[in-house]
Amino acid sequence: MKARIHERHVQCGTVVAKISSNTPISPGRIVEIAREIVKNVARKCTEEGAKAIGHVKLYLKSMSGYLRVDTVGLEYGVDVEGNLSNSEREITLVMNSVIIGLEEDKIAKAMMDGIKEVLALYGLVVELERLSHVHGRSERRAL
Repeated sequence: MKARIHERHVQCGTVVAKISSNTPISPGRIVEIAREIVKNVARKCTEEGAKAIGHVKLYLKSMSGYLRVDTVGLEYGVDVEGNLSNSEREITLVMNSVIIGLEEDKIAKAMMDGIKEVLALYGLVVELERLSHVHGRSERRAL
């Protein structure tokens, strides 16, 4: 018999942000960055005590296409779909996470820190547009 997880133990978070760079970022580099962001957020949630990762999904949209990058846990790897045909200076980022057994504030922090840390490694600028929790709260925070 499978264990049942009560819905209050399942928390969600969404981040919407703009990524910008002084120099164009190649499509291959954007895929690399996206994979690292998803892994970093999943790792942070796990380190904070999440019982399971429902999913960590990252959508990147630019003038030349889109990417959808996701994982259901580090042990399952990261899937990438979509295509970017050109190098980009600006990209819209939308991340949605469903995490089991971790409070929404910890999920929000893991998402924001996970994004910020990876982008800093690549010298990219990020501007948060929206942070939402499962209960519909929305707020603007500087990343």
